[in-house]
Amino acid sequence: MAGIGCLSFSGGSAQREVEQQVLSAISPLDIEASILAEKNVAESSADKLTMLERRVEQLDYEAKRAFEQYDEVDPRNRLVAADLERLWNEKLTAVQDAREELRDARQTRSELDEESILRLERLGAHFEEAWKYRRGVRSGGWASG
Repeated sequence: MAGIGCLSFSGGSAQREVEQQVLSAISPLDIEASILAEKNVAESSADKLTMLERRVEQLDYEAKRAFEQYDEVDPRNRLVAADLERLWNEKLTAVQDAREELRDARQTRSELDEESILRLERLGAHFEEAWKYRRGVRSGGWASG
């Protein structure tokens, strides 16, 4: 089988190319854009919390009003009393559901604190230096952690 040979290349050149692609893909602007996106998500989350808090307040008012109407009805008027009691129970259920939704929204809310933002900005500004430093510490291996 003359003329058939092996094709080979150095792993170092492939590693350098991958490294160059990673370094060109991650820039301070990319990190800045990520921070801005996180801030937008946090603002949206804060708006949602405010809306949910107002909804709980409104539903709580409606439940109290439904109780007042139920409490004022003549007990001998059973049909009206039954309807008002049903309405009151529906309002109480709505209040409970809204409070649970608000609690869940508060628990899942995440925000970058100022210290984290500053650390990310510093990393973005010096990412290439950090990458190359980590590679050197690991004696030429990949910087993974």
